[in-house]
Amino acid sequence: MMTKSKISKYLKWLFIVLFSFTRVSAESDFESWHAIELQGRFSPKTDIWLSNEMRFNNNSTEFKKYLLDFGIDHKITKRFTITGAYRFTHFYDNTNYKNEHVAYSIFKYTQRIQRYVIEIQTRWQYTAEIFNHRVDKEEWLSRNKITVNYKWPTQPLTPYVAFEHFIQLSPYVYSDKYRIMIGIKYNFSKKHSASLYYGLQQWFNENKISYLVGWKYGYTFTTYKKKKLIESDD
Repeated sequence: MMTKSKISKYLKWLFIVLFSFTRVSAESDFESWHAIELQGRFSPKTDIWLSNEMRFNNNSTEFKKYLLDFGIDHKITKRFTITGAYRFTHFYDNTNYKNEHVAYSIFKYTQRIQRYVIEIQTRWQYTAEIFNHRVDKEEWLSRNKITVNYKWPTQPLTPYVAFEHFIQLSPYVYSDKYRIMIGIKYNFSKKHSASLYYGLQQWFNENKISYLVGWKYGYTFTTYKKKKLIESDD
């Protein structure tokens, strides 16, 4: 059984390795992300969630973005989930404060192989940027992501690694950037969880890299009476 001292040594080793990459590109920006998520399970197949997030850049000293997300997840089958969501963003683009309205959908496939859980998802989103009460810019974006989770055998601990590719669809089609994340999620109970993660994102059309560190606290509640469900494999 993994003790707290072993967990702390593992976390210390992980972050020493990850932060060593930051020294290689000292000229690159460093961001911190802070999020709280509330999730309600209203049926065995439907979840409704709300997320608040703050992001800081310029070596985590200046405000970059505030994000408010609201969405509905629906499990179509045992392995397929579809999400419909809306995001409001208030951000600073180095010259002005602006707002964004984002509508997006996510299609996710999940496959478990022993203690590994592989998630493959594609996300399609429309963004309208608002400045001075008018639409300043519109764009369509595709985001394709793969995440590999590992279910720790003796602790409610889930290390994971994720890779995401961003493709701009309009007004022009091109590969925009990619994002790599390494993190750990810990479930304190069925309702409370917390995640720590570190990663980077790099733009294809710019000589620019942002290093990211963040945390997220999650609270989950159930409003229906659980029953034993029999699900067939797809």
